[in-house]
Amino acid sequence: MAPCAAFGYLSLIVNVFTVGLAFASTTYDVAVIGGGPAGLSAVSSLSRVRRNVIMFDSGEYRNDDYEPLHDIIGSDGIMPAELRDKAQKEIKKYGTAAMKNATVKSVISATSKGDLSNNVTSFTIKDDKNETYTARKIVLATGVTDVLPEVVMKIIRSDIYWCPWCSGYESKDLPIGILGDFSDIVGSVLEIETLNTDIIALVNGTETEQQESILRKKYPDWERMLGKYNVEVNNATITNITVDPSSNSSDPVRTFTVEFDKGDPIVRKSFIYNYPTKPISDLPQNIKGLKMDQHGKIITNMTHGMRTSLPGVFAVGDANNDGTTNVPHAMWSAKRAAVAIHIELQLENSLSA
Repeated sequence: MAPCAAFGYLSLIVNVFTVGLAFASTTYDVAVIGGGPAGLSAVSSLSRVRRNVIMFDSGEYRNDDYEPLHDIIGSDGIMPAELRDKAQKEIKKYGTAAMKNATVKSVISATSKGDLSNNVTSFTIKDDKNETYTARKIVLATGVTDVLPEVVMKIIRSDIYWCPWCSGYESKDLPIGILGDFSDIVGSVLEIETLNTDIIALVNGTETEQQESILRKKYPDWERMLGKYNVEVNNATITNITVDPSSNSSDPVRTFTVEFDKGDPIVRKSFIYNYPTKPISDLPQNIKGLKMDQHGKIITNMTHGMRTSLPGVFAVGDANNDGTTNVPHAMWSAKRAAVAIHIELQLENSLSA
């Protein structure tokens, strides 16, 4: 078997099946929940091997079209909505996927309903229109959203970002501010120093003994590192961030004034931030048997096809707990899950009664 065909999963799952499997009748092979890059990539891969798939798209996305996408080979600078539209059109040509604009409210496995007559997984899915569907496998691509302070949310655009690979190049050589906790600033400096040299960390009162202890555990010589890169730390409380009124929505470079509870304002041209995220959907935490980590991420086995603690359920993209959140990762994890699902379904079919 070629490595591309199964990513080495066959040896992992073949010994969990026995001849004579009983099947529940389901409408779809796979239900994909989430219509961003991860969900669409899973649907695309499954469609290319003619799997019968339904995708549910709630219309909620981390990047809700406020910045273009970068570091995607062949599609650099594409807007999120354009990428989604392009992907949906490509998927439709395969003729095996249904795509529905709806929010899934519940996913119930056959075993959680007490139905133990079948030896393979099946699920009942109900959406916000009170319509019910069934599928043998589930892909959760429900994503996350950033928890941003109001002063940042009101001015968010591509010059205020969290990922240097996604957006940093477009702000190269500009005076930049780091927003977020004191304990996270060195990580950001290491990421952006090849792009920006005028760096001020705006830590909003978080330069405390506790935060310093956290930072020292990660980078014992953090003081030397900040000194080497001439990083200034401002610990005053941020009261407002305003945009120069001469800037307009089409200006590639905006001028920001950061105001504090004490001290003089400072001017920046871009920001990188370190703020927490939260799941967009509460669906995963309400699925019986699905384990979550302390951050609300779905615990996932990355080396074995993005499987979760609940048999038949796979988690891809930002929703899983592998610690990576970007579009190329979303696509990669979805492809990995799709391959595992396809082989698992085919093994079940080959061993059925």
